[in-house]
Amino acid sequence: MKRGITNIVVHGVDGLAAIVKQRLRACQQQTDLIAGFLAQTGVTVDPEPP
Repeated sequence: MKRGITNIVVHGVDGLAAIVKQRLRACQQQTDLIAGFLAQTGVTVDPEPP
């Protein structure tokens, strides 16, 4: 995430927010990346009971 926005010029907070949202959406598509983050924290995600 940080590498993806370090060399970008934005005009204002709204521009920065748009870029961050775009990059976060891209991260959501990488389920192995998210699983790796969770594994490092020790957090487990259990499905909600019916």
